[in-house]
Amino acid sequence: MQPIHTYLANQSPMQGITCNGPVRQITLAGRSGVQPVSIHTRLRLDAHTLNEDRGCVTLWLLSLESLSSTATVAHIQQHDPACDTYPLISDHEAIRDWPAATFAWTWAAHWYPQWWAKFFKGGIYPDAYVPARAAVTAGHFNFHALRWYQLGLTWDKTASQYRLYADGVLVGTSNQFAPALEHQRCGDSLYIGEPAFAFGELAFYDKCPDGVGMADLYARQSPGGDDEVRRQLRRTFAGAEPHAFDWKPDTRWVPQLDEPLNTPDALDHFYVQGYTKAPSVTPEGILVETRLERAASGEEDLHQVYLWTKKSFEGDFALEFEFKPTLPNGLSLLMLQANGMHGEDFMADYPLRTTGSMTMVYCEAVRNYHWEFFRGMDDVRNDVASSALIKQPWNQPLAYHCAAAPLELHQWHRLQFVQEGPRLRGAIDGVTVFDVNDAAGSFTGSHYTHGHLAIRCMFKTRNFYRNLRIWTRPLHAGLVSRDIEDKHSDN
Repeated sequence: MQPIHTYLANQSPMQGITCNGPVRQITLAGRSGVQPVSIHTRLRLDAHTLNEDRGCVTLWLLSLESLSSTATVAHIQQHDPACDTYPLISDHEAIRDWPAATFAWTWAAHWYPQWWAKFFKGGIYPDAYVPARAAVTAGHFNFHALRWYQLGLTWDKTASQYRLYADGVLVGTSNQFAPALEHQRCGDSLYIGEPAFAFGELAFYDKCPDGVGMADLYARQSPGGDDEVRRQLRRTFAGAEPHAFDWKPDTRWVPQLDEPLNTPDALDHFYVQGYTKAPSVTPEGILVETRLERAASGEEDLHQVYLWTKKSFEGDFALEFEFKPTLPNGLSLLMLQANGMHGEDFMADYPLRTTGSMTMVYCEAVRNYHWEFFRGMDDVRNDVASSALIKQPWNQPLAYHCAAAPLELHQWHRLQFVQEGPRLRGAIDGVTVFDVNDAAGSFTGSHYTHGHLAIRCMFKTRNFYRNLRIWTRPLHAGLVSRDIEDKHSDN
């Protein structure tokens, strides 16, 4: 497969490019690229293949610093509204105004999504999904400093298939649930102008290779074999090198709950918040069934639900349960160690909430570990099973993992979560999906040590749950606590 147009090649980096500002050439590890030195610099390219029905573009990119999700506070955005957006390529000369572009290939420091390409005018939310438009996103994709990446984008507009690749590894797919994705014609010229990167060879093709073809293309352009960064990409986004999860509770772990969830009183353990008609008890377990359609007003929160444990748990925390999805779409998540911003019991100190809104997870002053364990929504990678762990309300991703295939429907799957101090581990069907440390001393504060548990289901979800078990372990062997009887009287 030969490119139709090539730019920024090592031999003649500025051939075919119009430049209106300062740039410099950066060479590392035998590969060269051009860095726009100023935020106002624009490199203009006047030929590409983006308007073909099928095609591919590859870009060698060198990040000049480590880039990952960062929390953006209001006073920074007041000065620079686009401070967390890093445009790679756009057909709009004001490249930081990416919603105004028809084609934009962009990385952002958001917690989700981080990297996207689109072929229509508008933003990602809700413009890419209502109605369904040609966009592809990849969440939780970070850059190591001073390491070359080959980024790839493929498209087949007739089949409504769009893909994102990094070093030949598939990291993002377009919405598999939409029957067709609307696209618009891209501009004749493209622009590059982001000083955080050095841009290496950029090639446009009129063919749409599959995953094997993209891996071969990377291998041909990057002789010398695999490296640890690519292995990490394959572990994270392709389920490579699966690691067995072998935790079992020892005598230090105290059982707190052991419920089959199929008895008439199963729901008595929970406060149902939001769509109260969603949960019901069946012989198989608790069935949570939310609406399949959005509310006509767009208020899909009306169709979402939380099942909060009435009991709060303290100390190191472990749980397991089984779940059975019956629809390929929908989304289920856990809120773990959920407590108030000062460690208070938010369910005891404040009025119980009644909305199923997602905002409670990430922006309503409830600290929690947010684990999306069944992800089949339009705006996530829904061709395989993926998991995301985020520390809230800071919107700080802690882990992301894609399996090699989707979770089987109408089959029981075992979920396990264990927190031991700052170490957080999660597994599905005996395979580890994250093993991370929530380090104290960051801007998100210390790790969480107590709180309620919630199972949350978004709209168009239909899952069964059974055999919920919870254990706790004291935070310190010498720590003893007891309640004191309050004998104070106002008389």
